[in-house]
Amino acid sequence: MALVDQISTTLTGLDIWSASLDDDATIDLDIALRSLNPVERSRADRFVYDRDRHRFVRGRGFLRQVLAGYLDRPAKDVAFTEIGNGKPALVSGPYFNLSHSRDRAVLAVSADRPVGIDLEFNDRRLASQGIARSCFTEAECTVLNTISGVAWNQRFYAFWTAKEARMKLTGEGLSLAPKSIELELEDGWPIGIKHPSQPKCEVGFLDISPEVTCCIVS
Repeated sequence: MALVDQISTTLTGLDIWSASLDDDATIDLDIALRSLNPVERSRADRFVYDRDRHRFVRGRGFLRQVLAGYLDRPAKDVAFTEIGNGKPALVSGPYFNLSHSRDRAVLAVSADRPVGIDLEFNDRRLASQGIARSCFTEAECTVLNTISGVAWNQRFYAFWTAKEARMKLTGEGLSLAPKSIELELEDGWPIGIKHPSQPKCEVGFLDISPEVTCCIVS
């Protein structure tokens, strides 16, 4: 199963992998499907549309194939458990976190600390002042009020992905309300997490494409 090359990041000690999940992707659907366990296959069968089912299968196959390289075992033998609110983890091995949006998946792997990653296409239909007011702090909204247009949309997704990645870091998910996460800002961009203050973590962004925002918290 061929994979896209690793992506560089300013955060040390992390490996970042990326893959396309569509039918013209380099991840073979049949090979990916054979690596899945019965629970994953059952989840795949519940998708109504072939495109969504194929993306799920390729995403899980991508995850298994990359982690298999770290564990030196076949992809089908990679064993998962759950921590936090259902966050998947390895029974033994490195920390990891997977995110996908549309036809793109990204995977962060860390040998020594938890990691959260979030990938979003910058869809202007989803970014709104109403969502900003309900999910962002007063300081974050103040930053947004100073910009407009494309810049506003880009900053909205920078804030959004940073908060999502922090939720995924510990597996807390939406039990950690977005507005309760206070971003540390520098020149209006997230560089860390002020609150919750523990675990102490850094924020970094991946340069994938102008249409996509991808944030790592570790």
